[in-house]
Amino acid sequence: MSRTHLAGVFDALYSELATSSHVALDDAVAVRLFVASRVMGDIALRARGADFVPPDSLVRAALEYAREEDSSGVFTLYVFTMVLAPRLLVSLRDDLEGRPDEATSALWAAASGAIIGQISAISRVMQRRPASDSVTWAPAARSVVETLESAGYSDHLGPRR
Repeated sequence: MSRTHLAGVFDALYSELATSSHVALDDAVAVRLFVASRVMGDIALRARGADFVPPDSLVRAALEYAREEDSSGVFTLYVFTMVLAPRLLVSLRDDLEGRPDEATSALWAAASGAIIGQISAISRVMQRRPASDSVTWAPAARSVVETLESAGYSDHLGPRR
């Protein structure tokens, strides 16, 4: 996996989480989306440097779909924490196993910690909320997973080295 590809993944997370934060109807969720966006944006900027990197189209599509399915923003948080973030962590681990340069290794280690930190912060917010009784989430979540799997992203977010 290349640093450029992963920069595109982080850029897609940044832009789509930010967009979702502006339209989420639940204030606490909007704040978590905004903070997660900023964290992913910081990593995207450090990963791409001065170069333009297009946002990853599959990540964008998954988060756009989540936003369309649930106006509260909760489903977007779910897709980020339960579908995309674990795959991204695997991608970062795989890239680290390929022994990238020292700067990239440090960035991916920091990125992994940041992702885990966001998952934890989102979890704390969600624990304080009443459980959702939405029956559309299971099929919607399955749809996101199937889209990623059909692209070959069953456990990661990008081409393997």
